[in-house]
Amino acid sequence: IPGLQLLFSVDDEHALSSFEFIMSVINGRVEYKGQTQSRAPFNSKTDETLHRFGFKYAWRSTNKPFVPERLYIAVTHNRWDRDIIGRGVVSGLSEIYTWDETAFGLNQSLYQNQNIQLLIDVSVLHITGPEIEVDLTPFGFGKPELDLGSRYGGRIQIQYQQKRSEEHTSELQSH
Repeated sequence: IPGLQLLFSVDDEHALSSFEFIMSVINGRVEYKGQTQSRAPFNSKTDETLHRFGFKYAWRSTNKPFVPERLYIAVTHNRWDRDIIGRGVVSGLSEIYTWDETAFGLNQSLYQNQNIQLLIDVSVLHITGPEIEVDLTPFGFGKPELDLGSRYGGRIQIQYQQKRSEEHTSELQSH
C-alpha cells in the first residue's frame, strides 16, 4: 500500500536506549490487476487499510545526540483489510490478512546536520501466525480462514527526521 506514516517522538538524547509504542493506520485506494476464477483478466481498484500496533526497544552504541546509529527489536501485530471493488458482472471480494512480526534492525544515518537527518532502516523480519480471511458470505460460503505459514523476510526504509526542540523530533517514513 503506498503511503506515509508521520511520527512524533520524545527521546532523551543522553539515554542509550529507548522504548516506543507503535501505532499506525495507513489507508488508500490502489489499482488492482488480477484475474477471475476462470482466469479472465480483471482490472479494478482496491480500498486498503493497514493497521499496526506494538512495541519497539532500541539502543545505541554512543550517547551522541540525534541518533547516529541505533539497533532495535520491534514486535507488532498487523491487520490488512483489502476490498477488491467489483466491476460489471464480476463481484468484488473482501479479504482480511493478519500477522505478527518481530523485527531486528539497524537504523543508520546517511546525512545529518544540526536540524535534519536522513536515515536508512534495514531489518530482518520473522512473520508468525499469518492468516487470511476471505468474505464469501455473498456467495453462501461464509468466511473461511487460511493459514499462510510463518517465514522470514526483510525490509528497507528511508526516514527523514527534523529536530523541533531538544526533546522533540518529527519523522517521516517511506512505506
